Amino acid sequence: MHELVHLDFAVQCRKKNANYLFVSTKEQKERFIRDNEAVIQKLNREGIDDNSIADFINSLFSGMNSQMYNAPIDLFIEDFLFKTYPELRPFQFISLYALLQDYIKSATGEKIIEYTPAIIRNANIILSLTHSFQFRDLYGYETSNLFKASQQQMKTAKGFYDEYRKYQKNDMELEAHQLIQKWAKELKIENYFSLIEENEYGSNPLNPPLPKRGKGGFSDIQDNPSESPLTKGGIERGVGQMAVTMYCLSALQYFQDKDLEEIKKVGFEIAILGRQGIDPAKTDKKYNLESIPGKEFTGLQLLAYMYSAFQVIDPFLATGMNYKKEYEAAKGMFGKGK
Repeated sequence: MHELVHLDFAVQCRKKNANYLFVSTKEQKERFIRDNEAVIQKLNREGIDDNSIADFINSLFSGMNSQMYNAPIDLFIEDFLFKTYPELRPFQFISLYALLQDYIKSATGEKIIEYTPAIIRNANIILSLTHSFQFRDLYGYETSNLFKASQQQMKTAKGFYDEYRKYQKNDMELEAHQLIQKWAKELKIENYFSLIEENEYGSNPLNPPLPKRGKGGFSDIQDNPSESPLTKGGIERGVGQMAVTMYCLSALQYFQDKDLEEIKKVGFEIAILGRQGIDPAKTDKKYNLESIPGKEFTGLQLLAYMYSAFQVIDPFLATGMNYKKEYEAAKGMFGKGK
């Protein structure tokens, strides 16, 4: 029933030529990755393999956008179901209560707190609290105290909920895109997606085909992973690029006090290993270098170190690796003392 109301809202918006699409592009995803370099570096230092880091960053990006996309609309949907179908209320209670338990776990879990960027965690708690306030108003059961939210988070969430209530009282559920934009800006996550009027989007032949489903006056279009360029190791391009950049930066930091002969030893040793095969996809396989004792490397790390070494030794030498963009980004960060 919840999903059917999503669809009904979209149909109503299309009739008014006012259906908006929620779009996230590769450029917005890459911006998200750049903004969370510190998390990637932390995971790298802890020895997390590249594929796991890629999966984690992807899940943060998708989860954050999905929550922002759905949060205001879901409030209108649950209010509509509560008022229109009283016979569904026992099922609605069980469903919403289960969702709130998940929201509480995501807000208070120790590992989530440790690894989730502050901006994303803040947005997650605030948007989840708006649903706890609605659950209280519909069923008289208070759960907001279980989120361990700060006073500021509670204040912001109450402000959001009050804004929703004003829209609800004025029958403005088909204007929910305004709340998405306003709340995202206040949460500082507005740069990771776009809302585009459906007719405007469809008139551009360069855009991907429109999806078959809409939600509450919105359709969710995100980059299809099967269409994304992949690195040789099978890591999704955006995250793979950032991993290579971080490894190149690490190499530059290691090389900064080494003479040319020491850098040559590193580059040539990796090149010799490469004749036997270095597979960047096998992130569980570790390599050791005599030229850098006491350190383990993944295949992708080795290739980044080799590329960086030969950029110092002879930047015109063909290595068979196209890490130019990643290396230049690393050089820029290195030059700023990062």
